[in-house]
Amino acid sequence: MTRHGEAQGQGDAASPLALLEMISSSWMSQAIYVAARLGIADLLAEGPKKSDELARSVGAHADSLYRLMRGLATLGLCAERGDGVFEIEEGHVGLDALGLGEHLLARPRDREAGTTGQVSGALRHESGGY
Repeated sequence: MTRHGEAQGQGDAASPLALLEMISSSWMSQAIYVAARLGIADLLAEGPKKSDELARSVGAHADSLYRLMRGLATLGLCAERGDGVFEIEEGHVGLDALGLGEHLLARPRDREAGTTGQVSGALRHESGGY
């Protein structure tokens, strides 16, 4: 049996890359959930937008939302242009177009109870925090 991120026959020890993937998976799922909750995919489907424009649209702290958007770009869910504008590149599909937005939001009480709820709340707080 293989572990997440481990090719068959590599032994029992997790590789440093596999360990990094395990550690990172938490913030990745949180970022995707918060983006779905805020409706970021819908806004970017309308066309490229600056992060401060997105922040105003969703009622989020501008600097915190910028960091969220950078994280989403790192995951390949959107792209940041040189002028600080974020967009969904051709060939990429937004969360809602895949039907994942509803799936991610189907159990909000479970998500809001943990760290994801704190991230979502911090984005909407005036002082940010994330």
